[in-house]
Amino acid sequence: MYQERCEEARAEFRKKLALYRPSQVIYIDESGIDSNETYPYGWSKKGERFWGSRPGKKRERLSIIGALCEDKFFATMVYQGYCTANLIAAWLEQFLLPQLQPGQVILMDNAPFHNSRRIRELIELAGCELMYLPTYSPDLNPIEHWWHRVKTAIRKELPLQDFNVQKAADAAFQYL
Repeated sequence: MYQERCEEARAEFRKKLALYRPSQVIYIDESGIDSNETYPYGWSKKGERFWGSRPGKKRERLSIIGALCEDKFFATMVYQGYCTANLIAAWLEQFLLPQLQPGQVILMDNAPFHNSRRIRELIELAGCELMYLPTYSPDLNPIEHWWHRVKTAIRKELPLQDFNVQKAADAAFQYL
């Protein structure tokens, strides 16, 4: 829990969100996993500490962006590297917005690259509403829980020495 979060803003957000049917709310987010991330647990003989190693340098980054509505994960896109406002705009145009109906609400966090005029324009042109989470409130976006499960599955499935973007993407989509 973040100390900086505002409980009043969170309460106001919940009130506003309650005005919509669950089928109207589209939660979006992106997540990434780096080649130097590993599953933080291991097995050893009883009484012995488990020691492992991992590289300090990142070699590759797999990122996935997707949407969630009523426990249905859709409009996924996998890419190498980090997210930008241009990438979000392209994803909206090519993947998400063609699947939405006017009147739906797209909910996202306050990441700097989400706050572009182009993103707002695209959403409004589709007849949808853009709504931001209150600051420091990722717990109010259910897609965050999906990302946690996906990243955990990838870390378990991919041994560090074998990490490559295609294998990680395959593992992620198999999990979804």
